Amino acid sequence: MTRLFVLLLVLLAATGCNQPEEIVTHRIPKSRSNLDKFDRRPMSSARRTAAPTVPTRMVVGLVERSDATWFFKIQGPVDQVNLAEPVWREFFGSLRFNNDEQPEWDLPTGWSKGRSSSMRFATLNLTSTVPPLEMSISSLGPNQNLLDNVNRWRGQLALDGLEKEQIKLNEIDFDGGSMVLFDEVGLASTAAGGPMMGAMGGPPDDR
Repeated sequence: MTRLFVLLLVLLAATGCNQPEEIVTHRIPKSRSNLDKFDRRPMSSARRTAAPTVPTRMVVGLVERSDATWFFKIQGPVDQVNLAEPVWREFFGSLRFNNDEQPEWDLPTGWSKGRSSSMRFATLNLTSTVPPLEMSISSLGPNQNLLDNVNRWRGQLALDGLEKEQIKLNEIDFDGGSMVLFDEVGLASTAAGGPMMGAMGGPPDDR
């Protein structure tokens, strides 16, 4: 009898352990939950509107040498690039290459030499324009694909790509050679690095 009683107690205890625990919820005032802080967070970047675009003129002088392809690029608001045109054309005409195949030039009045980097041979600041423009000078290996470069520059101006037979470029002679001149007007962003910020031809694409 005693054994039966003990067995019943064991069975009852085991059954009680298998009962699911009750889930208890508590309502926390908003002021104590810190949720009110998140309600005042600024709008996420994904919801912000895209930076506006402005009419932009891009001019790139491309020089093919035996050991490298050189790019001389200026980009900015149309009126400012137009205003500086006589001076940058004079600059292109003064270009020459020394015995080490490095470019040299006569620095126009009102221009100054800026930063250089591993990706940029030199930067020339055109301080006479508002906003100030820049000319970036950089290089890649020889025999670059002209069509690819033209369409890349057109893409930066929100212009459609061209077929090879549609490309029409001018040339400018300089001492010892000539350069191909890309010169187009399109639309570019006014965000950081765009024309209104004065970073003409700067990162992320110097060429």
